[in-house]
Amino acid sequence: MVHTLPTSRQLSFGVTIIELTVVITILPIIIALFIYAVFASVNASTKSKAQLELDTGVRDAMNVIERDVRYSVAFDKTVPAEYSDPYGPNNAGTNGAEAWNFTGVPAASSDRILILSVPATTQAGVSNAREPVYVDGSYNCTTERTYNPEHTYIAIYFIRGGTLYRRILTDTTTTVCNGPQNQKQSCPADIYPWNVICEAKDEVIATNVSSFSVDYYVNQVATPISNVYTSSDPDILNTADDAEVTLTLSRQFAGETISGSSTLRIAKVNK
Repeated sequence: MVHTLPTSRQLSFGVTIIELTVVITILPIIIALFIYAVFASVNASTKSKAQLELDTGVRDAMNVIERDVRYSVAFDKTVPAEYSDPYGPNNAGTNGAEAWNFTGVPAASSDRILILSVPATTQAGVSNAREPVYVDGSYNCTTERTYNPEHTYIAIYFIRGGTLYRRILTDTTTTVCNGPQNQKQSCPADIYPWNVICEAKDEVIATNVSSFSVDYYVNQVATPISNVYTSSDPDILNTADDAEVTLTLSRQFAGETISGSSTLRIAKVNK
């Protein structure tokens, strides 16, 4: 009888113990690397989204602030007497936590208050029928009202509980030529019942605020007005033409702090 060697097709396809051991050892490593890669990709994507939200929040907030500063007629250190604020620094309302506080000390430079006098208007900014509201002054309201002073409202930017709010204060004691003005007196949303003067909720400008600082400048001078936050002079901002605002938003993500920040020096149009 003649014996022949087996062909490759006839060879056994069995796996040795050594080969099986190698596969069992390597396979979990490959799976772990794959899971890590997927997790890292998802984590990077989520972090990128969170960073984008912070950057977008900063940009949107600065757009609102820039608009008010550009069209303001004055920077104020305190709220003028004709504007009532039932939840202001000297009026704690039903709960002192709802009041904003003017933090006028260097140690609180990351928690400033921006107070602006802004011309009042009859309609919202997007309306073609929008026009200034004029004070009933020396000139005839029917034929010469535009020669009278423009009526103003107060816009206050302040931080409470890590949120940047915009509060509107209106003067209802001054007689005007035309109106009523579109801007409404605002108050904290979490107050109940509201003071009778309240007509709208404070606007939320940004959340996750870690820093809001403001410096004031005279014309094109490179250094800000000194002692703004420690001076007792109520008129110290009368000469200011520009405001430099820095806003930083921060949040925790996977054990680290991510932030979005912007600094903008804004000049008033109405000087």
